[in-house]
Amino acid sequence: DDGDYKEAEKNLKAALTAVPDNAFYNHYMGKTYLKMERYDEALAHLKLAHDVNPDVPGLKYDLALALFKVQDYSKSAQLFEEIAQEDPSNILAYYHAGISLYKLEQYPKALDYFLKASEKSPSLKANGYFYAGLCYHKMGNLDNAVNKLEYARDNAEEESLKQYAAEWLAAIEKQKGIKPYSVYARLGYGYDSNIVLEPLDEDKFADE
Repeated sequence: DDGDYKEAEKNLKAALTAVPDNAFYNHYMGKTYLKMERYDEALAHLKLAHDVNPDVPGLKYDLALALFKVQDYSKSAQLFEEIAQEDPSNILAYYHAGISLYKLEQYPKALDYFLKASEKSPSLKANGYFYAGLCYHKMGNLDNAVNKLEYARDNAEEESLKQYAAEWLAAIEKQKGIKPYSVYARLGYGYDSNIVLEPLDEDKFADE
């Protein structure tokens, strides 16, 4: 909790040496490696913990997040959707489910999760609407895409998000006057593949 993850790792290793199949020790080792961005190691411990006791509080979310970080979007989407169904107050589960489904190009389904996350959390609304705008764009609904992206541009706290939204709005304006296959080719290379906006860290929204 103090953020001293190296010390946490050392103590958890000692605990796991004594009891290697303890679900709680493995869960916290997985959480520690998530914080250290050592995602493959995190996933190994979280999977072991889940195999031993899938009912450990918060374990399913951390496992889903680790799967997301290693880009296993199919499995992360499934788990985040389960979490959202089991606990509708878990706003980040909705948001990460949307991101995972977006990566899988399941845009209508992703859109639903982004809109629900945005409705449930004012703090996430700009990010949720940004991705909702991208989903609408992928679905060919340019008017709704513009509406959501304008909200993100005008209300986002992060300057990078404002810039991303502005770039997409400019691209959509150009799209209205040229052939669709041309703009999709350019957007796919110039924007879509370069979106570096990461899902927001869970601690930022812990109070909500």
